[in-house]
Amino acid sequence: MKFLLLVTVFFAAGMFSCGKKSDDTGSKTESGNAEIVSIDENDLNESDEDLLTVDYKEFYDELAPHGEWIEVTDRDIGVELKGGTASGKSENRKISLADLFGVKDAHAYDDVSFGSFFVWRPSPGLAVGLSVAEPEPTYVPYSNGQWTYTDAGWYFRAASPYEEIVHHHGRWIYSPSLGWMWVPGRVWSPAWVDWRENDNYISWAPIPPSVYVVNNVVIVPPIYEERYIVVENRYFLEPFIYKHHHKDKYWLGDWRRIDGLVVVNNRVIDRGPDVTMIRNITGKEVNSVSIERVKDMKKMNYSDKELSVFSPDFRKIKTDKKIKKPDIKPDKFVNFEEKKSNHKERSAGS
Repeated sequence: MKFLLLVTVFFAAGMFSCGKKSDDTGSKTESGNAEIVSIDENDLNESDEDLLTVDYKEFYDELAPHGEWIEVTDRDIGVELKGGTASGKSENRKISLADLFGVKDAHAYDDVSFGSFFVWRPSPGLAVGLSVAEPEPTYVPYSNGQWTYTDAGWYFRAASPYEEIVHHHGRWIYSPSLGWMWVPGRVWSPAWVDWRENDNYISWAPIPPSVYVVNNVVIVPPIYEERYIVVENRYFLEPFIYKHHHKDKYWLGDWRRIDGLVVVNNRVIDRGPDVTMIRNITGKEVNSVSIERVKDMKKMNYSDKELSVFSPDFRKIKTDKKIKKPDIKPDKFVNFEEKKSNHKERSAGS
């Protein structure tokens, strides 16, 4: 009798415990052996492993109508990713060519691949021409929009709500065959860019994958000079900044490097060009606009005094097992090799 009573109590306790855990963690993964847990919005410790464990379903759904999701590996996009690491750390500087898609450098990949994950390729219809000489416009991140000075530093206001996602979360990688592709990320920033300037020009370029906040700063590896957008500083505040992009070749090696992304009070700040200099050169009054982060894209709103910007909550898979690919996937996606082959066939036929 006592034994039956103990079994009953144990069973009831187990049911209560399981029910409580389910409420706390949300849902199980496809494998059934892991749980999905909430991520603290103040957690800025991104890592490569997030690409396999973080639930990006909201991003998958919002961006799907405006481009395509492609399943890739780190080798496909020319970088070496490792679970739980960030290339901003000195011991990982060997992947300084992270943004050079398809370039074989002297560093050999580990025998074990990082795993597969998903990147987003913008629809060609979103592209704008950066020069009259271009036969066909190509999509270039941080080109179609306007720089706005805020209480979080320089904020890039993109041309559409869905493009706001890819300009304030994640990183960009360039493919000679497929163009720019966006790699998801969960930490919000006014803009994930690197800055350069001289007396007459300001330039910026997307920060490559696997570069994160480390010790409250972002250490950026070398980036191809062709990746930088260059404008005369007097045009820096113009609403359609791509119209002022200079396509001339520049040697940026001797340009001044501007302080960029830092963390202040657990908030990512984009310092960028000196605001006093911008005021003096443009002759415009540049007032700081406050930023409010909202969880729903429908609540995004912009005014002269406040920007309500999209920054959702995230969850991730919690498991002791090594994850080779995300359990949570886009509803529709293509394989990288398939996409690359199709592109080559179309190019050969044209």
